[in-house]
Amino acid sequence: MTYTKVIAVVVFLLAAAFAQAQDDLSPEKVRELTELHQKIRGTFQIQHKDSRGQPSYQLSLVEKIEAARSDTEITFIPYGSGRRILILPRQVIEAKDFEPIKLFSYSFTDEPTD
Repeated sequence: MTYTKVIAVVVFLLAAAFAQAQDDLSPEKVRELTELHQKIRGTFQIQHKDSRGQPSYQLSLVEKIEAARSDTEITFIPYGSGRRILILPRQVIEAKDFEPIKLFSYSFTDEPTD
Protein backbone atom coordinates (compact mmCIF):
# COMPACT_ATOMS: atom_id res chain seq x y z
CA MET A 1 0.00 0.00 0.00
CA THR A 2 1.38 3.41 -0.89
CA TYR A 3 1.84 6.21 1.61
CA THR A 4 -0.90 8.17 -0.15
CA LYS A 5 -3.39 5.35 0.42
CA VAL A 6 -2.33 4.98 4.05
CA ILE A 7 -2.75 8.70 4.63
CA ALA A 8 -6.16 8.66 2.92
CA VAL A 9 -7.32 5.79 5.14
CA VAL A 10 -6.06 7.51 8.30
CA VAL A 11 -7.78 10.78 7.36
CA PHE A 12 -11.02 8.92 6.65
CA LEU A 13 -10.90 7.08 9.97
CA LEU A 14 -10.18 10.28 11.90
CA ALA A 15 -13.06 12.08 10.17
CA ALA A 16 -15.39 9.18 10.90
CA ALA A 17 -14.35 9.10 14.57
CA PHE A 18 -14.82 12.87 14.87
CA ALA A 19 -18.28 12.69 13.31
CA GLN A 20 -19.29 9.83 15.64
CA ALA A 21 -18.04 11.74 18.68
CA GLN A 22 -20.24 14.74 18.00
CA ASP A 23 -23.20 13.63 20.11
CA ASP A 24 -24.74 11.69 17.19
CA LEU A 25 -25.82 14.96 15.58
CA SER A 26 -27.50 15.14 12.20
CA PRO A 27 -25.30 16.23 9.28
CA GLU A 28 -27.22 19.52 9.11
CA LYS A 29 -26.62 20.19 12.81
CA VAL A 30 -22.93 19.35 12.47
CA ARG A 31 -22.68 21.81 9.57
CA GLU A 32 -24.50 24.52 11.58
CA LEU A 33 -22.30 24.01 14.64
CA THR A 34 -19.14 23.90 12.53
CA GLU A 35 -20.04 27.28 11.02
CA LEU A 36 -20.75 28.70 14.49
CA HIS A 37 -17.47 27.27 15.78
CA GLN A 38 -15.55 28.97 12.97
CA LYS A 39 -17.33 32.23 13.72
CA ILE A 40 -16.60 32.24 17.48
CA ARG A 41 -13.15 30.62 17.49
CA GLY A 42 -10.74 32.94 19.27
CA THR A 43 -13.48 34.37 21.50
CA PHE A 44 -13.38 31.69 24.20
CA GLN A 45 -10.71 29.74 26.05
CA ILE A 46 -10.91 26.31 27.65
CA GLN A 47 -8.91 26.48 30.88
CA HIS A 48 -7.48 23.31 32.45
CA LYS A 49 -6.39 23.42 36.08
CA ASP A 50 -3.36 21.29 36.94
CA SER A 51 -3.68 19.17 33.82
CA ARG A 52 -1.41 18.46 30.91
CA GLY A 53 -3.74 15.95 29.29
CA GLN A 54 -4.86 16.21 25.71
CA PRO A 55 -7.53 18.92 25.58
CA SER A 56 -10.72 18.22 23.68
CA TYR A 57 -14.31 19.36 23.52
CA GLN A 58 -17.49 18.43 21.73
CA LEU A 59 -18.78 20.52 18.86
CA SER A 60 -22.16 20.95 20.57
CA LEU A 61 -20.40 23.02 23.25
CA VAL A 62 -20.26 26.05 20.93
CA GLU A 63 -24.01 26.62 21.34
CA LYS A 64 -23.63 26.71 25.13
CA ILE A 65 -20.72 29.12 24.82
CA GLU A 66 -22.62 31.52 22.60
CA ALA A 67 -25.74 31.31 24.81
CA ALA A 68 -23.66 32.18 27.90
CA ARG A 69 -21.88 35.13 26.26
CA SER A 70 -22.47 38.49 27.99
CA ASP A 71 -22.52 41.87 26.31
CA THR A 72 -20.05 43.46 28.73
CA GLU A 73 -18.56 40.94 31.19
CA ILE A 74 -16.19 37.99 30.86
CA THR A 75 -18.23 34.86 31.58
CA PHE A 76 -17.09 31.49 32.93
CA ILE A 77 -18.92 28.20 32.59
CA PRO A 78 -17.79 24.95 34.23
CA TYR A 79 -16.74 22.17 31.87
CA GLY A 80 -16.03 18.99 33.76
CA SER A 81 -13.56 18.37 36.55
CA GLY A 82 -10.73 20.87 36.66
CA ARG A 83 -11.88 22.70 33.53
CA ARG A 84 -13.86 25.80 32.76
CA ILE A 85 -14.50 27.99 29.76
CA LEU A 86 -13.66 31.69 29.68
CA ILE A 87 -15.98 33.54 27.28
CA LEU A 88 -15.14 37.03 26.09
CA PRO A 89 -18.01 39.55 26.01
CA ARG A 90 -19.45 40.93 22.77
CA GLN A 91 -18.10 44.38 23.64
CA VAL A 92 -14.54 43.01 23.50
CA ILE A 93 -14.87 40.88 20.37
CA GLU A 94 -16.63 43.62 18.41
CA ALA A 95 -13.88 46.16 19.21
CA LYS A 96 -11.70 47.27 16.29
CA ASP A 97 -8.51 46.23 18.11
CA PHE A 98 -9.77 42.73 19.05
CA GLU A 99 -7.19 39.96 18.82
CA PRO A 100 -8.31 36.31 19.02
CA ILE A 101 -7.21 34.37 22.10
CA LYS A 102 -5.66 30.91 22.38
CA LEU A 103 -8.13 28.05 22.54
CA PHE A 104 -6.51 26.29 25.53
CA SER A 105 -4.84 27.39 28.76
CA TYR A 106 -3.38 25.23 31.51
CA SER A 107 -4.34 27.51 34.38
CA PHE A 108 -7.42 29.23 35.76
CA THR A 109 -7.11 32.96 35.19
CA ASP A 110 -9.60 35.79 35.14
CA GLU A 111 -8.17 37.03 31.83
CA PRO A 112 -7.23 35.08 28.69
CA THR A 113 -3.68 33.71 28.70
CA ASP A 114 -1.18 33.72 25.86
